[in-house]
Amino acid sequence: MRYVEKNNDCQYGKITSKIKKEIYEIYNGLCSYCDSSADSWNIDHFYPQKNDFPELTFKRNAIENLHLSCYRCNIMKKDKSPKKLLSPNYYYSKDTNSWNLTLRDKISEEFGYLLFFCVSKDKKQGVNRAAEIIKMFNLNDAEKGKPYRTSLLMTRLSIYIIANRNIENIISTLELINKHKRCSSKQCKSGEILRKMLYINLLQFEMMIQESSPFYNMVLDNFGEMIADIYEIIKTGKVLKNL
Repeated sequence: MRYVEKNNDCQYGKITSKIKKEIYEIYNGLCSYCDSSADSWNIDHFYPQKNDFPELTFKRNAIENLHLSCYRCNIMKKDKSPKKLLSPNYYYSKDTNSWNLTLRDKISEEFGYLLFFCVSKDKKQGVNRAAEIIKMFNLNDAEKGKPYRTSLLMTRLSIYIIANRNIENIISTLELINKHKRCSSKQCKSGEILRKMLYINLLQFEMMIQESSPFYNMVLDNFGEMIADIYEIIKTGKVLKNL
């Protein structure tokens, strides 16, 4: 489930094309539920028109309740009342008749990835929200992908493979640099080539962990600690000194 910051001071009335564009830009064109590229998308009301919150009649178009959804997730969710789900940004409290902020840490504590599979990390008693999200949107089902595109699972797998290969290239380049000590010299032609290769691979990986990139959470969950160690090695070894 994708978390983004929103301006909660803004209250929408009728959902115009301008508002749709704004929601699209807030989520960088990525589905708020499955984190994939929302090529064919809808504006989803987290609390739908038909649910157990009649007091929300005049607040359903509030920005807190509007999310970008790909066609696939929109069909899966339909008009289901999300009693067991946390909104990517806010959830509504009947008791206070107000919106409460869903913290980024709250989602990361409940939802994660094991390789390219979505997993629940919620160990607390009560409703397992992550498991409900995975179940509702069939996030690990390869046969129920969005029409007219590669299935969700296979898309995640391909991105995982690319990230893994990128890490392998970075490590192998660092090993080559370590074997050829002269490569730290700017006058060394092979050293210059290796440093450029390292820089390109690091840049590619950095692009994959930008919040505007599909499944950036998956890449961070699987390779975040590893890339942090790599940067520490580079920093202490001054490999990129002359880049």
